[in-house]
Amino acid sequence: MTYRNLVTGSNSVAAIVEASTTAAIDDDFVDVPRVAAIHGVCAMSSCVLSSGDKSWSSDNEYVTPPLSLPHIIWNARLHAPSGISDPLPMLIDTGATTVLIRDDFVMQLKLRRRPLHTPFRYKAAFGSDIRSSSEYVKLRVFNSDLSWLSISVLAVVVPDLCSPVILGLPFYNRNKLFVDPEFSTMIEKVTGRDIMSPLPVKPHDSRTARERRQDERAVQLHHDELAQENIILEDMRFQTIRMDVIRELRLKFGEAAGQRAPPKLVSNLSSEQIVAAI
Repeated sequence: MTYRNLVTGSNSVAAIVEASTTAAIDDDFVDVPRVAAIHGVCAMSSCVLSSGDKSWSSDNEYVTPPLSLPHIIWNARLHAPSGISDPLPMLIDTGATTVLIRDDFVMQLKLRRRPLHTPFRYKAAFGSDIRSSSEYVKLRVFNSDLSWLSISVLAVVVPDLCSPVILGLPFYNRNKLFVDPEFSTMIEKVTGRDIMSPLPVKPHDSRTARERRQDERAVQLHHDELAQENIILEDMRFQTIRMDVIRELRLKFGEAAGQRAPPKLVSNLSSEQIVAAI
């Protein structure tokens, strides 16, 4: 089964798999684990399943999303001996067990090639030609605004790829990253930041050190004045509440505001009725 483009009607999916040296090989099939899947450019995100027959019709074979999702492409930079590269479209592939880089970009960036102890054998997932690579390079990846730099990972050099770089599982494991296909984000577990999004640009501060100190003192003075005003207002509120309580008590006990009833003198009490004398 292959995917067919709804616009052109042509097959548009290819994949690379690692060929095992211990697998049984016959004329048609090699039983190998998958390394990376590569999707060609599709004009529309909706595709169909097809048997490859030219008489194919989309009337009863149309499949709506989320049967397939667009690949996540990260425009990132590579650290090279000659400097930092321009942004390159790198394929985010969480199903790939290996990081891959295309040979022409290794030459263009002048990355140092290192020999593999054992040749890396691979083939197209839907083909039978087995190829091998005997070289790898070390990659360090910057995001587009250079605010994040990865830990070094190893990438196998191959002649043909749909993308300059395919970032496989070793890259995410080494750098503690989590890929969220729903939002097309790549989250750094330690900070929770999406490293595919650039940091917000901070405005440049053109003030001198003396001007910054003066502004800081002015801000502190303003805060002190606000704190003093809050104290005065709180005291006024307390006095208002106190006066309201006094007024309510006077009204409750039948006393006019600002007046008090004259004290009553009690006389003709026997010694048994007197409790205390002041």
